[in-house]
Amino acid sequence: MLLEVILQIQYLITDIVASWNPPAWLAAYEDYHLLRHVVTQGYKWRILLDYTAKHYTPTSM
Repeated sequence: MLLEVILQIQYLITDIVASWNPPAWLAAYEDYHLLRHVVTQGYKWRILLDYTAKHYTPTSM
């Protein structure tokens, strides 16, 4: 179930970023321009105060 959700999120992110077409003159603030593109697609961004990342090695799975 969790892997399914992660794969769906990955697909959405890939699809949104693939539709981004930055202007040729853009030489700085690319991340901000990409963020604006994502927001105009109807998505929201949030600041997380507490987050974790779990990293697994092949032997611990």
